Amino acid sequence: MAGQATGRVEIRRPLEDVFELVATFENELRWKPGVVLEMTRETETSGLGARYAEVLRAGAGTTSSHFTVTSFEPNRLVGFTWASGTTGIYAFTAGGDATEVSFTIRPTPAGIRSRVGALVRKRFDAASKASWSSSGACSKKERRGTEIHSIKPNARGLRSPRRKRWR
Repeated sequence: MAGQATGRVEIRRPLEDVFELVATFENELRWKPGVVLEMTRETETSGLGARYAEVLRAGAGTTSSHFTVTSFEPNRLVGFTWASGTTGIYAFTAGGDATEVSFTIRPTPAGIRSRVGALVRKRFDAASKASWSSSGACSKKERRGTEIHSIKPNARGLRSPRRKRWR
């Protein structure tokens, strides 16, 4: 789908452990250090309907946003919507000794699509490339490749996929 950005990482940990770490948004400070500067739950409980406020690093400055968890299926997916209407989903799939986590973001205002794609690449890169091992979530040997996909305008204004791969 044009205008969306996706990322994927495979973690050699049980599905339940990975889901618990990612679905508890307060943990983003652990696995996205330097990207997420603050994460505050604004409701008493987590899970479906929970509201959060976050402060993110944005270039040389910071930006803040609010989001609500709009779908929550334990060990399967967590969906959320920012106040701007942009939606995101973390999906989890178990496979042997590893868990695949994929992230998709669908911005709604056309003017922010390129910014959101860059932010997703930066956030997911920071989270999957280095932070999983430093947070104790897994070691570097437990993390197989990270693949980031995004939609970027080309010279003629058309959108084409862009891929990066780390080993």
